[in-house]
Formats: sequence, C-alpha cells, structure tokens
Amino acid sequence: ETHYRETLAMRRELQGEEHISVASDLNNLALCLLDKGDADAAVPMFRQALAIHRARLGNEHPFVAADLNNLGMVFMRQGDYAAAEPLFREALDMDRKRLGDEHTAVATGINNLAAFLYAKGDYKSAEPLARETLALRQKLLGEEHPEIAESQSNLASILCALGEYDKAESLFHQALEQYRKSLLPEHPDVANTMNKLARLLMEKGDYAQAEPLACEAVRL
Repeated sequence: ETHYRETLAMRRELQGEEHISVASDLNNLALCLLDKGDADAAVPMFRQALAIHRARLGNEHPFVAADLNNLGMVFMRQGDYAAAEPLFREALDMDRKRLGDEHTAVATGINNLAAFLYAKGDYKSAEPLARETLALRQKLLGEEHPEIAESQSNLASILCALGEYDKAESLFHQALEQYRKSLLPEHPDVANTMNKLARLLMEKGDYAQAEPLACEAVRL
C-alpha cells in the first residue's frame, strides 16, 4: 500500500491530477485496499479513476467500462445493491455498443450482472443471464476453455437456489470434469466446485456420493 501511495503522489506532482496515469495509479491503490479488506477506502479511489477516464477518454472507452465494473464489484461486496446495479448495467451496455453482442468482454459483462443478481437474491433474473453467458462463451471459446466450467458452475449455483437440483447436479459434474481437464488438480476452482457439488448432494440426501467429494475437497 505504501508503495502505491508514494507512486500516486509522485505521479500527481509530475503530471497533474487529471492525467491518465494518475487514474491507473488510483486503480492500483484501490485494488490493493480491496485486497486488504478496506472497501470503504477503495471506493473514492475507484470513483476518482472513473471521473478521470470519463473526462479524458469519453464514455465509450473500455477503461470506463472497466472502472464501472470495479466500482460495481465493491458496492456488491458491501451489500449496496442499489448503487451496484446501474454500474454493471451501464458497463454492459457500453461494451455491447462498442463490441457487438458476440464478444468475450460482453460475455464477462453479462456474467458480472448475473453474479450481481444472484448475490442480490434475484435468482429468476440471474438464470437467463447465466445461460446467455454460458452459450456465448461456448460459441466464442469452445467447450474446453476454463471459463466454460466457470459458467456451468455459476448457472448450477443459480439452479440450486431455484430448487432445480437435478439440473444443477448435472452442470456441477460437467464443470468439475472440465476443471480437472484444464486446471491443476490442486487449483482452488476444483476444490470449490467439489464443495458445491457435495453440498448439493447432501441437500438431496445422497450422503454416499457427497462424503468422498467433501473429503477430497478438504485434502486439496
């Protein structure tokens, strides 16, 4: 954190408050603060970076969309859903206008909005967005990409929340198989998916299948 603050102060002195590089340094400091759990301190840094990028680059620049997503993620972590939602939607709209409907950045934006709606508890609205993310990533990235497994796992979590356990179980199995193919066995996404699948199986009363998965996840 000290390094980022010193870099920011030096940049401001040399290049002025509104320089693009200052916005980059503000983002770096905000991310550092976020990693330390200080979301309240990160918010004004992200806001300043967004304001500089809007002023210097215009509203259609990808840096602006990235800033909107960053700020939305912070508000989501804080539980401030009213503040987060318009930021995610604005970022997604910007990417759609700039890149069209079939682009990986658009898929990420849809995924962010689905994750937000899931966190908010609006599972019915999150489901079609999660399905759109999965379909778009399958088209753009192919079936073997790790982001396919991420999308399958996300959709499965939403279906669990909606009580559609059989559909969710199938997706968790697919995600786990894909993660095992594309990632190292000890990767946290492998263990995380095992845990989710084990919890689902326990919810269904299938303890015989759930127990070995839960034990394996703990070992990883």
